Amino acid sequence: MRGEFLTFRNSSPYKEQREARVQVTVCYHALLREHTERCDERYTFGGQTSTADDVLRAVLHKYPALEKIAPVLKIAINDEMMERGNPVRDGDRLDLFPPFGGG
Repeated sequence: MRGEFLTFRNSSPYKEQREARVQVTVCYHALLREHTERCDERYTFGGQTSTADDVLRAVLHKYPALEKIAPVLKIAINDEMMERGNPVRDGDRLDLFPPFGGG
Protein backbone atom coordinates (compact mmCIF):
# COMPACT_ATOMS: atom_id res chain seq x y z
CA MET A 1 0.00 0.00 0.00
CA ARG A 2 2.58 2.47 -1.09
CA GLY A 3 1.70 6.11 -0.51
CA GLU A 4 -1.18 5.37 1.87
CA PHE A 5 -1.16 6.13 5.57
CA LEU A 6 -3.15 3.85 7.84
CA THR A 7 -4.04 4.21 11.47
CA PHE A 8 -5.93 2.03 13.91
CA ARG A 9 -8.58 3.45 16.20
CA ASN A 10 -9.55 2.14 19.63
CA SER A 11 -13.11 1.36 18.51
CA SER A 12 -12.03 -1.91 16.92
CA PRO A 13 -8.56 -3.40 16.80
CA TYR A 14 -9.39 -5.04 13.46
CA LYS A 15 -10.98 -2.14 11.66
CA GLU A 16 -8.62 -0.03 9.56
CA GLN A 17 -9.35 3.63 9.05
CA ARG A 18 -7.36 5.90 6.82
CA GLU A 19 -6.09 9.09 8.35
CA ALA A 20 -6.19 11.99 5.93
CA ARG A 21 -2.85 13.59 5.16
CA VAL A 22 -2.49 17.06 3.73
CA GLN A 23 0.77 18.01 2.07
CA VAL A 24 1.31 21.72 1.41
CA THR A 25 4.18 23.45 -0.38
CA VAL A 26 5.20 26.68 1.34
CA CYS A 27 6.94 29.29 -0.83
CA TYR A 28 8.99 31.99 0.88
CA HIS A 29 9.37 35.46 -0.60
CA ALA A 30 11.76 38.39 -0.06
CA LEU A 31 13.28 38.52 3.43
CA LEU A 32 11.53 35.28 4.40
CA ARG A 33 13.68 33.53 1.82
CA GLU A 34 16.76 35.06 3.44
CA HIS A 35 15.75 33.90 6.93
CA THR A 36 14.84 30.35 5.88
CA GLU A 37 17.56 30.04 3.22
CA ARG A 38 14.98 28.26 1.08
CA CYS A 39 12.70 29.10 -1.80
CA ASP A 40 10.13 26.56 -0.71
CA GLU A 41 9.56 23.40 1.30
CA ARG A 42 6.80 20.88 2.01
CA TYR A 43 4.87 20.37 5.21
CA THR A 44 2.61 17.41 5.93
CA PHE A 45 -0.36 17.55 8.30
CA GLY A 46 -2.54 14.68 9.44
CA GLY A 47 -5.93 14.23 10.98
CA GLN A 48 -8.23 17.19 11.19
CA THR A 49 -8.70 19.87 8.53
CA SER A 50 -5.66 22.12 8.32
CA THR A 51 -5.78 25.88 7.86
CA ALA A 52 -3.29 28.44 6.60
CA ASP A 53 -2.75 29.37 10.25
CA ASP A 54 -1.75 25.76 11.04
CA VAL A 55 0.82 25.93 8.27
CA LEU A 56 2.11 29.27 9.54
CA ARG A 57 2.46 27.87 13.07
CA ALA A 58 4.52 24.96 11.68
CA VAL A 59 6.76 27.42 9.82
CA LEU A 60 7.22 29.53 12.96
CA HIS A 61 8.05 26.43 14.98
CA LYS A 62 10.82 25.61 12.51
CA TYR A 63 11.99 29.25 12.11
CA PRO A 64 11.35 31.04 15.43
CA ALA A 65 13.18 34.16 14.23
CA LEU A 66 10.13 34.89 12.05
CA GLU A 67 7.89 35.28 15.12
CA LYS A 68 8.58 39.03 15.19
CA ILE A 69 7.00 39.63 11.79
CA ALA A 70 4.38 36.86 11.91
CA PRO A 71 1.45 39.20 12.69
CA VAL A 72 2.01 41.18 9.48
CA LEU A 73 2.75 38.32 7.06
CA LYS A 74 0.45 38.03 4.06
CA ILE A 75 -0.70 34.62 2.86
CA ALA A 76 -1.76 33.43 -0.57
CA ILE A 77 -3.18 29.99 -1.25
CA ASN A 78 -2.83 28.90 -4.87
CA ASP A 79 -2.16 32.50 -6.01
CA GLU A 80 -5.10 34.07 -4.15
CA MET A 81 -4.63 36.25 -1.09
CA MET A 82 -6.44 34.57 1.80
CA GLU A 83 -7.14 34.91 5.50
CA ARG A 84 -5.28 32.71 7.96
CA GLY A 85 -8.38 30.72 8.83
CA ASN A 86 -8.87 29.47 5.28
CA PRO A 87 -8.51 25.71 4.88
CA VAL A 88 -5.64 24.19 2.95
CA ARG A 89 -6.05 21.04 0.91
CA ASP A 90 -3.65 18.36 -0.18
CA GLY A 91 -1.41 19.70 -2.94
CA ASP A 92 -2.03 23.40 -2.22
CA ARG A 93 0.72 25.98 -2.52
CA LEU A 94 0.89 28.54 0.26
CA ASP A 95 2.94 31.69 -0.40
CA LEU A 96 4.22 33.74 2.54
CA PHE A 97 4.95 37.42 1.93
CA PRO A 98 6.46 39.97 4.28
CA PRO A 99 4.75 43.37 4.43
CA PHE A 100 5.04 45.29 1.20
CA GLY A 101 4.08 48.75 0.04
CA GLY A 102 2.98 50.13 -3.23
CA GLY A 103 0.09 51.67 -4.91
